[in-house]
Amino acid sequence: MNWKTQDRGPVAKTLYKFAFLCWFVANAAAPTAAVWPYDASPSISADELLARVTKRYKALDDFRADVVVATSSPHLGETSSSAGVLYSRQPNLVRVEFREPLEQTIVFDGEYMYVYIPGGTQVLRYAGPGLSYLADLPRALDNLSADYDVALAAETGGGTYELHLDAKREPAPFPEIRMWIDRERLVAVRADFYDAARNSTSYRFSAYEFNPGLPASLFSFDVPPGVEIVDVNEQNGP
Repeated sequence: MNWKTQDRGPVAKTLYKFAFLCWFVANAAAPTAAVWPYDASPSISADELLARVTKRYKALDDFRADVVVATSSPHLGETSSSAGVLYSRQPNLVRVEFREPLEQTIVFDGEYMYVYIPGGTQVLRYAGPGLSYLADLPRALDNLSADYDVALAAETGGGTYELHLDAKREPAPFPEIRMWIDRERLVAVRADFYDAARNSTSYRFSAYEFNPGLPASLFSFDVPPGVEIVDVNEQNGP
């Protein structure tokens, strides 16, 4: 899978970030003895660190976590922040319920992504080949080093490793990604994405619950009575 060869546009870029978001949360706080038979090492390589975190993701069936998403545009001088709850279930089901400052529900059921503001009269529905990487996320993570040069920062604080990922080829949806990995547990705790204009999106996670047995029905979007489905792909054309 090559994430760099097509311009996915703003909606697909959002999905790209949600794919990574699911990966980071899935690696956050599972019981160490159950799925993580490795000892933390100060001499661990960047590639080995990624491989171990990816293995953790593959060991989970589902999870939920509180999430805060912060965006920043240095050129426009604008910042924003949203807080909510993220749910994920293998192989590629995602639900995000933002609560602050605006309620918003985002559901990806493996085929379509729905975006809905409670109380609204329309729900946006997206589909297309640009979503396929969500269904193939484990393989994409295995091949991450093929798309990015990965390095460990020389010095990091707060008990974390800091990983720097720089795209090997252009154009790239996110030429630069930064990850923070807990040194003791070797788990991801934060992810920052930067586009070519240095606009950034940062994800932070807390209150993790792993393998809670989330029902499949949680990832089906039930259209409220009187709400119109707007197929964005059809409006935008091929």
